[in-house]
Formats: sequence, C-alpha cells, structure tokens
Amino acid sequence: MAIASQTSITIELTQPVATVSLLGRRAKIHTVRCHADEPQTAVAAIKKLLPMDS
Repeated sequence: MAIASQTSITIELTQPVATVSLLGRRAKIHTVRCHADEPQTAVAAIKKLLPMDS
C-alpha cells in the first residue's frame, strides 16, 4: 500500500546485498527505504537483530 511515497526509515547497508525482483531481475542494493507506522519501534526491533560491535 503506497503511503504518498513517504519514507520513514532509511537503512544504509555496510555491504551491498544481491537481490532478485519479482520479475527475476538481479541487482545489488546499498540502501533500503520503507514506511513504518511506528518508525522508532521498528528501528529498535531492527537494532536488536544486529550483531553487537566488538
């Protein structure tokens, strides 16, 4: 569902990630942008999944 093209979360990846689109097109992505109803809660949940820095 489009939310007026609003981005509330932008994730910059440390390394590119290979992806395949729904039509089978391959690409490497460096940035993920999405909308979240509660962006602070979403970011906190994502951070819990990340490895701790040594």
